[in-house]
Amino acid sequence: MLLRNAFLVFSLLILSCHTTQPFEVKESKRYPLYDKGDLGMQYSPTQSQFKLWAPTASEVILRLYSSGEGGAATETVNLQKAEKGVWQTTLKGDFKGQFYTVQVRHADVWLAETADPWVKAVGVNGRRGQIVDLAATNPAGWEKDVRPSLASPNDVVLYEVQIRDFSTHASAGMGNKGQYLAFTERGTKSPDGHSTGIDHLADLGVTCPFASSLRFSLHRRKSSTQPAAVQLGLRPRALQRSGR
Repeated sequence: MLLRNAFLVFSLLILSCHTTQPFEVKESKRYPLYDKGDLGMQYSPTQSQFKLWAPTASEVILRLYSSGEGGAATETVNLQKAEKGVWQTTLKGDFKGQFYTVQVRHADVWLAETADPWVKAVGVNGRRGQIVDLAATNPAGWEKDVRPSLASPNDVVLYEVQIRDFSTHASAGMGNKGQYLAFTERGTKSPDGHSTGIDHLADLGVTCPFASSLRFSLHRRKSSTQPAAVQLGLRPRALQRSGR
């Protein structure tokens, strides 16, 4: 059900932003369920596999790019229709670091060229996905990381926190202002001697901080040359499901 609903939301998001052509979305239960867990891009040094769940599509195109924005496609590939609404292809060779998009044809209407909804990394503004080796991005000791045990879901105390606002205030007492590293600082205090940062959340009884504003916004162009203060925002272009 999650996959079906994600497809419906993604379809409506693309259509509302990029086309005025009529498009009928059926009830989710009418679409075939694909539950093998390998949608999106699967990378290895010898090949990259791409799978897109698009049961209403009549044609799907994959384009490769050398950069996250601008420039013409270096390769164009037609995905092949497979089982349960999935379109797929496998490219032989090492494509690590390249970018890609998908474009779906529904009946006689070509929808917008976009990153696939199961993309693992994106270029500027999320317009293109990136072929990445996630294992290569793991910090030292990542394979030994184990989340705290939870006896019951009822024990969860969820708290949403902005990555930037968590540490940028002058009274926060943290050195890594507006950065992920601020979440690793312990023993920080306000000028009045009150606990701040992660210690403050622990004092509140929070068990599960939810870090928000992880995506680029649709309404403002972002690039690495702009100040960090405007790099974060809501309204993500790419829908992404996290594995952790």
